[in-house]
Amino acid sequence: MRNEKLFKNISDVLNQINVQKYILPKKYNQDHFMTRYVKVHAMNMDSFLALSSVNYLPRENYPDGYLFVIVDGEKSKKEDIQRHIRDLDNNTVATAIINLDKECEHKTKLLLATSKFLLVKMKL
Repeated sequence: MRNEKLFKNISDVLNQINVQKYILPKKYNQDHFMTRYVKVHAMNMDSFLALSSVNYLPRENYPDGYLFVIVDGEKSKKEDIQRHIRDLDNNTVATAIINLDKECEHKTKLLLATSKFLLVKMKL
């Protein structure tokens, strides 16, 4: 279990279990004979607002852009997100705000709690 990823928050869980890490604009890629893709990354509102530049993000596989999925949608204010996107001044950034349904939230929190339990157990 030492090699397994231990999660710090719900966003970490979603990033780990998300099978679609990138979005490929297939028609665009076919029309222009190139490969473009956007990296999908879940994060909470505070983490998004703390992001001062996309240049600090890992450039794994050099994505053409980022889709930040803001997880705590109920707390998120659309105006704050739009203002921060303007402040980032980067046309490769897009956001989506989601609210987890009860079952997804429950399973995510269960995995988060299990991860934290394992972390404590490994330290003993």
